[in-house]
Amino acid sequence: MSFELLRLCQATQFDSAAKQSYASFCLTGGELQVTAIYNGRLKVDRICSEIPELADHGVTLPPNMQGLTEEQIVELKLKDEWEERCIPSGGEVFRKDEIGRRNGHAPNDKMKDVLMRTVEEAKALICKKQVQANVCVTMEMVKEALDQLRGAVMIVYPMGLPPHDPIRMEFEEQEDLSGTQASLQVIAEDECQLWWAGKEMQRGKKLQDYIGKNEKTKLVVKIQKVEILGKMYLFIYLSMVFLLNCLLIDFRKDRGRQRESPWSLMSSINR
Repeated sequence: MSFELLRLCQATQFDSAAKQSYASFCLTGGELQVTAIYNGRLKVDRICSEIPELADHGVTLPPNMQGLTEEQIVELKLKDEWEERCIPSGGEVFRKDEIGRRNGHAPNDKMKDVLMRTVEEAKALICKKQVQANVCVTMEMVKEALDQLRGAVMIVYPMGLPPHDPIRMEFEEQEDLSGTQASLQVIAEDECQLWWAGKEMQRGKKLQDYIGKNEKTKLVVKIQKVEILGKMYLFIYLSMVFLLNCLLIDFRKDRGRQRESPWSLMSSINR
């Protein structure tokens, strides 16, 4: 994932009295902002991928009912307590979820259109094409996209979604991504690194340490997990330790032979 860091700097509020320039922008703050925007875009994408399922098949079933057939649910005497509470506005249309993840009580076509149209608007707001349009994607735009999605869900489901529904969990910052591909994409603030021109942009340094004081320079940086680099460095370190140990063993063997050779010579003379 790449970002134009200079545009992010330009979107940051500077103290005009201090006459700070973009080149004096501290990279520590830049990393935090880029990480927040990056993870925020991922959250919007996850919600946008779940809303079409909500529009087609209604809210999610409780975890203990997901994946079960109707016969199994009857046999186990399970009941969805949220089915009667979470009714879509304007009436429902039954569309069975073949994988058994959602209850099948979907919103009508009009409400479905509200959800799907909002998904497209939210995606467009944080789309990579904004860069081509010379628009800087900020955290405020990410929050606006989340608010649009939250508002559309509230229009269709005024009583709210079940607490186990992934969309509600995303809105409430309660999502559980463990064991999923999405968890590998999220970057924690302390795992973030920015790279430009093959160099790591270290925290604590300023933008001018890399580009000088030319504020017209366009900087496209790459965000990366420090964990990946850490594993690479650890592999290199362990490899070097192994090679050094091998060399040390060979050296000791050579020294042993050198010490042993005079005694061997004297024993042969005595014989």
